[in-house]
Amino acid sequence: MFENAVYNCIRHFGKVNYYQKRTGAEIDFILPEISVALEVKTKADQRDIYKLKTLVEKLEYKESYVISKEFVDFENVILTVNL
Repeated sequence: MFENAVYNCIRHFGKVNYYQKRTGAEIDFILPEISVALEVKTKADQRDIYKLKTLVEKLEYKESYVISKEFVDFENVILTVNL
């Protein structure tokens, strides 16, 4: 449900894609028109940020962010408010 709320907020930016490797590694949302990758987590941690950055480097997107429902004080994490 949280992931759906995030989708409803970002779909206005244009096309929204999903990415999954055969190994199971995934990126929840890719916004190809603005070259941004987003991963949605209830509470982000350093491992989530690292995994996303690793995938994004291989796919050559410009930016990546983890969207977190709970506050964490890490770079590249966006806190959701009132979704």
